Amino acid sequence: MLSGAGCTGTACGTLSASSSASGTPITYTAPANAPSPATVTLTATSVADSTKSASATITITAAAAPISVTVAPTSQSVQISQTQSFTATVQNDSQNKGVTWTLSGAGCSGAACGTLSAASSASGSAIIYTAPSNVPNPAAVTLTATSVADTTKSSSAAITVTSAPPPVSVTVSPASASVQVNQTQGFSATVQNDSQNKGVTWTLSGAGCSGAACGTLSAISSASGASITYTAPANVPNPASVTIAATSVADNTKASTARQCLRPSQSNAKLLRHGSE
Repeated sequence: MLSGAGCTGTACGTLSASSSASGTPITYTAPANAPSPATVTLTATSVADSTKSASATITITAAAAPISVTVAPTSQSVQISQTQSFTATVQNDSQNKGVTWTLSGAGCSGAACGTLSAASSASGSAIIYTAPSNVPNPAAVTLTATSVADTTKSSSAAITVTSAPPPVSVTVSPASASVQVNQTQGFSATVQNDSQNKGVTWTLSGAGCSGAACGTLSAISSASGASITYTAPANVPNPASVTIAATSVADNTKASTARQCLRPSQSNAKLLRHGSE
């Protein structure tokens, strides 16, 4: 028999049988909602002597909130051989068991789908995905995080593996120039495969000069194809060569240079010739 201060009938739960032989188990099923108070008494009374009985106290508890898993980011494009971090957040994981991680793809298996820095992680802890060296076909890879506490709960991220972009290249125009002291010359740098249009930075150098003694520039950076102006110094350095370099902002290992030969003004050149006569 079931009874409780906060319930009656099936609100206290149900039994698989109303009677049983000595030592034979019966099954108690708790109600869908916890009564208040949440205590139920299960009483067994002897059939042979109804004055003899024993009881068990049952405490009804609310069902634990279901576990849920969320992976972030949910989708990402990753270039071959490059990396991307992912995290899985597990809600209602009372034992903090975290998740296990797996990779799969219609066009790959094993390391051909990429690799992971760890096969499991705690909730909120990042793992690192490294894309394979070759793009699978199709290029889609699925990264799945599965709850350790409840393996029926999981979440996944869609990864698209992309090929490496063509390398950045820089070309300066003109490639060489002869510039008279105090005069100007325009230069431009064309940057190929600069997907973010970051352009270039400009610098001047010379074996016989430094700083303004090499000349000056109208700007220290420019967009691809945009012209900047070089102004030659007042005096010709020795040697009379100055190098102007344009370096890609997106990839500073890519640069191009132009060589300038500086010459004195015509009046100074005449003075030098007369002085030598």
